[in-house]
Amino acid sequence: MAVSADKALSDLDEEFKKCLLQNNSRITILIEADGVKERIVAQGNPLLHLTHPSDIVVRKSSHTCSRTLAIDADKAACDLSRTLVARLKNPKQEVKIILVASV
Repeated sequence: MAVSADKALSDLDEEFKKCLLQNNSRITILIEADGVKERIVAQGNPLLHLTHPSDIVVRKSSHTCSRTLAIDADKAACDLSRTLVARLKNPKQEVKIILVASV
């Protein structure tokens, strides 16, 4: 969906990664495009790799791989508002994504 990001998992701050790798860590993902906002809450996990050089995936399942930012999310792409999805499909649309991790 949102493509051409200026960050990948491998670019995330090391302190942020340390937080996500703790048991019971939580991440809130805020997505905004043209005034439409969505919030996703997911879990970190010690099994996360957080190393992929170009991809970031948030999963509803507990599967982890180098592309996985978080697991057990409360939403998948199909759960996002159709208005937001339409804006994310526009390659010229600026998208703001904020990641907030906590333990």
